[in-house]
Amino acid sequence: MTGQGSAGPSRPRTGGVRRSTLLLLPVILLAFALYLHGLEAKSLWYDELATLTCAGWGGTWADAIRRSLTIPAIPKPPLYFLLTRLFLALGDRALFLRLPAVAWATLTIPLVYALGSRLLGRRTGLLAALLLAVAPFYVRYGQEARMYTMLTFLALLSLYLFVRAVQSGRWAWWLAFALASAANLYVHLFALLPLGVMGLYAGRLLLRSGLHGRFADRAWRPAVALALVPLLFLPMMPYLLQGLRHEEGLGGTAAPHWTGAMALDTLRLWSGGNDAGLAVYLLLLVLAAAHLAVRRRGLLLAALAWMGLPVALTWIVPFGQALRARYFVFVLPVYLGLAACGLWLAIGWLADRARPWMTSRAGTLFAAALLLALVAAISGPSLAAFYAEDKQNWRDASRLVVEEAAPGDVVYLRHEYHQAGFLFYAGQWPGQAGRWTKDNVRLLPGDLARAFHLADQAGYWLIVPERGTFLPGGALDAQVQPYFRVLPPARFACDGVPREAEVLGPTGYRTILAVHAVAAQAPAIHFWADDTLLSPGACTWLRWQVENVREVTLDGEGVLGQAEHQAWPASTAGYELQVTHLDGTVSSATVQVEVRP
Repeated sequence: MTGQGSAGPSRPRTGGVRRSTLLLLPVILLAFALYLHGLEAKSLWYDELATLTCAGWGGTWADAIRRSLTIPAIPKPPLYFLLTRLFLALGDRALFLRLPAVAWATLTIPLVYALGSRLLGRRTGLLAALLLAVAPFYVRYGQEARMYTMLTFLALLSLYLFVRAVQSGRWAWWLAFALASAANLYVHLFALLPLGVMGLYAGRLLLRSGLHGRFADRAWRPAVALALVPLLFLPMMPYLLQGLRHEEGLGGTAAPHWTGAMALDTLRLWSGGNDAGLAVYLLLLVLAAAHLAVRRRGLLLAALAWMGLPVALTWIVPFGQALRARYFVFVLPVYLGLAACGLWLAIGWLADRARPWMTSRAGTLFAAALLLALVAAISGPSLAAFYAEDKQNWRDASRLVVEEAAPGDVVYLRHEYHQAGFLFYAGQWPGQAGRWTKDNVRLLPGDLARAFHLADQAGYWLIVPERGTFLPGGALDAQVQPYFRVLPPARFACDGVPREAEVLGPTGYRTILAVHAVAAQAPAIHFWADDTLLSPGACTWLRWQVENVREVTLDGEGVLGQAEHQAWPASTAGYELQVTHLDGTVSSATVQVEVRP
């Protein structure tokens, strides 16, 4: 993790640094443009609605802390949500909700250059920054209102500060490293993984150097810095322990450990999102590894540890999370840094082959243009597929409901995040301000049919993913029949992807957001007697079948909607079946039984 220079042994000159810095500016602008492109074109989806909710939207600043620690099954660190709350003060728009991700993704680009320049040289650092700028996987999370780009930035900042601290031994660098690492733990608990890697590396340095000589005077500094991190994280410790004691660990979904196929899928995602990119990037990694194994073996081992140890640590720490690629996104810059090293070696090799036909500088420029065009050809289709992709379309679903709902209608949703999403969009449509609140936008109860049966309103809307049609308590149709009928849903289909939007490009997988309009069936009341003419002392059976009503009484006593009652009239008598309809109105049916000698 330490060292200076480039893929070659020379140190950059001041003029070269200026040129590299000038070249870095368009790379940063390119990344910023890719992150901003179509930023508000897509509706917020489930994970982003979680951010909206945990950021305290519609509440107070204190809610941005309370909700993140109490609403999810597993407590979430609140720092990113507090920052998002600050941006939401600018207005209720998806743009402001997603801007923090854009900002952290953009800031990562110069940080990659700084770290790459220090470890592998300014040219390799510049190439690494460019590869990250056009990486479809990072563009995806640079546009998503989640904390993954902030996690990456702070992990990379911690690594940069760690390298500077190891190289200089100065206390200021160790203190800055501790602060950055602790801050990252307040963003995402998976920040434990890069911190663990750096802790293991610091321990290795201590064991190799021993407690004598020059290192003895500075050995206590990394130990103090690493000890300072949990002290700074102490306020979150009770919630961390709560997650560790949870049956699913720190995650929300129990999942098996990674397999070789899952690791290969992750590398494909990091390599432009397709098989061609995977082949090219793996070739570049082989070139870099072969070069560094001879010139910088320690650096190569450190880079491999940064990429491999986080996965290994998940076997030790009970995260219990489905190990998706986005949780290890902090590995991506180092992965691309090694690829950039291989790319620079490939440029040099092609430039040497071109020397008989052109000057050295022209050959280098030609080789660089050729290989960068290849990188663009790899990333381009995946970027285009990402920009064309959509997820659950809560924006259009809310528009359908607010345009067609009658006064008094009620909307039911499965989760508090869905509730926040509907309210977020519904209030933005013309004439809807203040119409929709949590009073008429409700969470689905366990017994949906009973909730409808006891409600005062006659119009209901359910907004659920298509697979979510099977609700707690049984399938939707089974719950609401025979009192209601479910109208054909208006489906907002979008080309989704498996593993929660982590595979780029067409996949054949569909995610559907369905809006179900639920209407009450017409009430049906049938009341009769088996015999309406009796002799003295005889009896008859009163029978009734009642559907789509709220309450049934026979002569003032509550009865079932479909039942019978044996009557022994002493004389001619009338019997009244009274029903209360779903809208609160009351009607009745009568049967006259005559008794004759």
